[in-house]
Amino acid sequence: MATLCDQVDILLVGDSAGMVMLGYENTAPVTMDEMVLFTKAVSNARENALIVADLPNKSYENEADAVANSERLIRAGA
Repeated sequence: MATLCDQVDILLVGDSAGMVMLGYENTAPVTMDEMVLFTKAVSNARENALIVADLPNKSYENEADAVANSERLIRAGA
């Protein structure tokens, strides 16, 4: 899917992937580790598109967590 979408400029890796891929009822239980995995999967499949990834619930409760978790997503390909 990411390869097909590589014809666009930006791909969004949303925390809603937890509902689609993992069967969660909502996005609240999506973890940072899961978002890193989803982001890596999309990053591995694309060639050109910029990836924007959601910070999941409770991953940005303070500035230090927001920065550290954003860095994790960047290292994963966002």
